Amino acid sequence: MTRFDSKSGGLAAGLFSLLLLLAASGVAQASSFSVSPIRVTISKDQPTATVHLQNRSSTPTVVQLSLKAWTQKDGKDVYSDTRDLVATPPIFTIPAGQEQIVRIGLRHKSDSGKELAYRLFLTEIPPPPKPGFRGLRFALKVGLPVFVPPPGVAQAKLEWSADRPKAGQIALHVINAGNAHAHIMRLALSTPGASKPFYSSKGGYVLAGNELTWTVENAGKSVSGISDIDITAQTDHGPVHARITIKQ
Repeated sequence: MTRFDSKSGGLAAGLFSLLLLLAASGVAQASSFSVSPIRVTISKDQPTATVHLQNRSSTPTVVQLSLKAWTQKDGKDVYSDTRDLVATPPIFTIPAGQEQIVRIGLRHKSDSGKELAYRLFLTEIPPPPKPGFRGLRFALKVGLPVFVPPPGVAQAKLEWSADRPKAGQIALHVINAGNAHAHIMRLALSTPGASKPFYSSKGGYVLAGNELTWTVENAGKSVSGISDIDITAQTDHGPVHARITIKQ
């Protein structure tokens, strides 16, 4: 189960001190390099993929790769070592204004009944500080989602519910009962017939068999008086519309 608290900053909050979770645009822009595409799918029929890194800075950039298996447990993303995939080259220098191609390959076909998820981490290795440098230095770290679909049909199946954990709150839950991930990019909640949502948020990834939870908290009676919710979400599988009744 993966929880998303609207006050916590979302799924990215506990990953690393500086981890850029790639957005839904075609390119993820960073201060020193950009990455395209922002999500990779490989399979037994297409066991390799390429990722393009563009150095947009005026100095060379050194980048190191690492691949991790990605699961979700007890409200957190969990990363572990894996040998299911390989990414090359493992470390490289991109000259100023130039491009580097990274290749990702599947070592063996998957026989899992659900989609397998991984992240390719691309970590910038900063050069040694210049003499007399004072201050803080940060290395950019980008986490690129990599998915391996199961044999046959792969699809997400989102099931919504809501309850009241305490007075003045609504907890909205979505369970992915399918065998493939869903990326919820935008979420809006409104009361039936309302012209504007009373709550909107960015979402996150919910892997197969896992759950996201949003905690909605408003001052006054705006949340307390709500009984039914209209849900509008934009996902990587298309728009979602649902109406649910809050469990009292």
